Amino acid sequence: TLSLHDALPIFPPQEVLANYADLLVKFALNDCRGIKPGDVVQLTVPDCAKPLLPELMRAVYQSGGHVKQQ
Repeated sequence: TLSLHDALPIFPPQEVLANYADLLVKFALNDCRGIKPGDVVQLTVPDCAKPLLPELMRAVYQSGGHVKQQ
């Protein structure tokens, strides 16, 4: 019998990750106004959200922002 811990991780399709990243960066950040060109954004994500990281970076760059690397 398989348990939840034995199951393989399931990741959303790339389109869903891209849409979610756009929503976070363009609307949710900065008191629901999104980021402005020139803003610096530090992205810190837990391991379970690593598939979202490239899309978050893309959304920040497309909005004119800069990603702070750790």
